[in-house]
Amino acid sequence: FNSFCVESRDVDLELPESVLTRTPYKLDKKHAALYKDVAEAEFELLPEDLHEAAAEAYFSTLQKVVLVPKEFGLDIKSPVLDIIDTYLDQLDESDSVIIYTRHVAVSKMLTEYYGDRCVAYFGSVTKTKKAEGLVRFKSGEAQIMVANLDSLGKGQNLQNANHTIYAEYPFRSDILTQANGRTARQGQKKTCYFQFPL
Repeated sequence: FNSFCVESRDVDLELPESVLTRTPYKLDKKHAALYKDVAEAEFELLPEDLHEAAAEAYFSTLQKVVLVPKEFGLDIKSPVLDIIDTYLDQLDESDSVIIYTRHVAVSKMLTEYYGDRCVAYFGSVTKTKKAEGLVRFKSGEAQIMVANLDSLGKGQNLQNANHTIYAEYPFRSDILTQANGRTARQGQKKTCYFQFPL
């Protein structure tokens, strides 16, 4: 199987251009101190025989500290929201954007923050609401979709969207590749933009 491949003939496999942008940000003093404290405490909990699941849990917790510091006792706005706000302000009316998350708390925070402008596709959303949200998003009625990487990061064709923002990152690069492929795929007519706040 390592040497097996399928050669397509008479098929136009030209994919849209993709533009990846990294946007650095800093945490304010209190937020950075919280991040450091949680990082050190979580690091102490890691097992000696470090395995992928433990490393992923550590990575996941630290992302949550950045995006929902309120859950860790610090009532401030995440700097990632400013990056997302600035990015959304620059979109044309005909553009659609997917904001990927990992945690339900982050997904809920973003859907509450963006209100009627967005639809939601993550774990605690009912199957019916997810289906309704997909219809609204694909039709252009909703410009923003807040989606969990595990729930929507593979399998869907979302060529109507040409912008993707990663509020949170997957632990593995293959999941990132799959998520990018929801928009940057056959049938996409526009350049695809991927935003990575770091």
